[in-house]
Amino acid sequence: MLLLGAREYVRAGPHLRRKMRAMLSHRPEGVYARVSAPTLVVRGELDVVVPREWFDEVVAALPDSHAFVVEGHRHETLIRTAEPTARELGRWLSEK
Repeated sequence: MLLLGAREYVRAGPHLRRKMRAMLSHRPEGVYARVSAPTLVVRGELDVVVPREWFDEVVAALPDSHAFVVEGHRHETLIRTAEPTARELGRWLSEK
C-alpha cells in the first residue's frame, strides 16, 4: 500500500507541495449541508485515517446519505479490492 501511495505522490511531480497543503487545509464539513445529491459514504471497518466517530458525523451531516462499512478493510479498501463497495454501490443505485 505504501508503494502505491508513494507512486501517486511521485506522479504529482512539482505540484506535490501545493496539493498536500490544499489537502491538509481543506475543511469539507462546511458544505455538507448544501450537498443535494444522494451520497454513498464508504469506510473500511479498520480504517485509522477515518475514525468511526468522524465517519458517523459525515453521514449525519449529509442530507441524503447512506453509510457503508467494508468489513475487515482499512483505509485502502477501494485500492486493494473495490468489489464489496462496487456491489454495495450497485445495490444502492438500484434503489435510487
